[in-house]
Amino acid sequence: MVKPVHWCRPELVVSVRYSEWSPDGTLRFPIFNSLRPEVHPAEAVRHRPRVVTSGHVKPGTLAYDLTRFPF
Repeated sequence: MVKPVHWCRPELVVSVRYSEWSPDGTLRFPIFNSLRPEVHPAEAVRHRPRVVTSGHVKPGTLAYDLTRFPF
C-alpha cells in the first residue's frame, strides 16, 4: 500500500549521487553526499546529461561518466 505524500517547503539543498533517473522521475540508488549551504533552494535544478550523437564518447567527459555505474 502506498503511503500518502507529505509535501514540505524546501529549505536545505543537498548533493546526491545516483545511478539514473527512472522513467517516472525518481532517482535510482540515491546516496547522500553533502549539504550545500551555498546553494539557495530556488537555484536547485535537475541536471540533464548531454546527448551524444557521434556514437562514441571520450573518457573523462560527462557523457562517459554517466554511462558507468557511479559507485
